[in-house]
Amino acid sequence: MKRIVRRVFALSALLTAVSSNVGHAADLHGMVYKAPPPPPAQILTWTGCYVGANVGGAVSQTSTNQIGLADGTVISPPDDFGSQNASSVIGGGQIGCDYQFDGPWVIGLRGQFDYGNLSGRDTLPAFSTFYMSDKLHDIGTVTGRLGYAAAPGWLLYAQGGGAWTHDNLQIYGSGPPPFLSESGTANRSGYDVGAGIEYMFCPNWSVFLEYNYMGFGTKNVSLVNGPAVVGTPGVIAVKQDVQTAMVGVNWHLNWTGPLTARF
Repeated sequence: MKRIVRRVFALSALLTAVSSNVGHAADLHGMVYKAPPPPPAQILTWTGCYVGANVGGAVSQTSTNQIGLADGTVISPPDDFGSQNASSVIGGGQIGCDYQFDGPWVIGLRGQFDYGNLSGRDTLPAFSTFYMSDKLHDIGTVTGRLGYAAAPGWLLYAQGGGAWTHDNLQIYGSGPPPFLSESGTANRSGYDVGAGIEYMFCPNWSVFLEYNYMGFGTKNVSLVNGPAVVGTPGVIAVKQDVQTAMVGVNWHLNWTGPLTARF
């Protein structure tokens, strides 16, 4: 009898354990697996410094008038020496830094240098047997810019600052053969205003399209005689402006890395 009771109790314990395991398995089967939440979406920031390269086109217009002679003689009214128009492919590089603040607004400072071959020539209206050439090769600018990040990765901006270049003026007698009559050089300074659009297509790289107008005003340039030319050289009033349109690429150092909230 005792043996039968022990077997009944053992069988009861076994049935209880099996029932418990089956219920636990059913609970596990009813559970829904939930993936961990995704990390916060990261977007690009314009804060940081960059270096890059650019290429484009430039046009220049130079207006010249002889206003006097090197010995102090004033020519009134001035002799019209005409205008020299030139165009050229230009290219160079830039370096700068930006700071994004108050949501989408961006301020920055940039230095840029470009080189080309802007060389124009015209016959002097006042002296039809002579012609003048004007050559400009290098253009440097330092500009501040204010931008608006209209959408993630896109920046619309306007800029303004200073511009510098170097003029090389030469007057030739038409010959035959042509001979150098007078020449002079001048360092020019002026202003630069422009606008552009930039797209950051990954955290370290962006491309931009940009237009600039540079005005160098009017400067008096004293000429010197060419070889074997006798006479008093002239003083020329030179008015000059340059326009550029270019595309470029920048590599960003990314001080801060991606942000999680901007727009």
